[in-house]
Amino acid sequence: MEHLTEQEIAQCADAIREGSYASLPLAVREHVANCDECANEIAMVVETANEIDTTQKKNGKVVKLWISVSGAIAATVALLIIGNNFINNPKDSSLSNQLATIDSISQKDSSFTAIQPKVQAESKEKTAKKTVVVRKEILAEYKPNKDLDKLTENFKQAYRDDDNIVVQTLSEINTPTVDSLKWINNNSVKLTVMILNNEGKNVQSIETQGNGIKIPTLKPGLYYWKLINEDFDLLFCGKITIK
Repeated sequence: MEHLTEQEIAQCADAIREGSYASLPLAVREHVANCDECANEIAMVVETANEIDTTQKKNGKVVKLWISVSGAIAATVALLIIGNNFINNPKDSSLSNQLATIDSISQKDSSFTAIQPKVQAESKEKTAKKTVVVRKEILAEYKPNKDLDKLTENFKQAYRDDDNIVVQTLSEINTPTVDSLKWINNNSVKLTVMILNNEGKNVQSIETQGNGIKIPTLKPGLYYWKLINEDFDLLFCGKITIK
């Protein structure tokens, strides 16, 4: 298939951040797996949105990724040109003057138009190289674990209620929308909460006799959690997407 559209790239990035990447069409996922260019753009959008999320959390705003990648690249190029002009003209440092200078050059010097494609190409190439590692890391961190996904699916309909434990947290959640794991433990039974990454490796274990725990600080990615009693019976398995 041809390269993904900007809307498809945004949808892929949203799916990665929401932990629903596996629900995307197989053809799209296969294309991303084999196309560095599209995967790089997805990674760049995810990285940008995560940074925006960090600054928006205090206001409780939700960021959706209907972002134009080409527009972002064009903005980067403009900033590079403005920065260059500022260095070469330190006495004339106001933003309006810098923009006026660029506008004047673009009108009087045809060579300015000629170098734009080159600058854009170089900027895009640098961006692609910078994000290739990020892309691989991001896609890997949000890739669903088939076995744990299946286990989570089993607990959507029913879960064990040994010792009258009743889990209140939904099987699939994301932070910062939900910041705690909750259940009812009227008999104060000793429980263990295991936090696993999407490779199935245990990253943290927490013992409690209470009715829940606060989700620990974790780097962005897809995680799973298990609730286990003293007899090592699995009472619940859920999924957490950390944004």
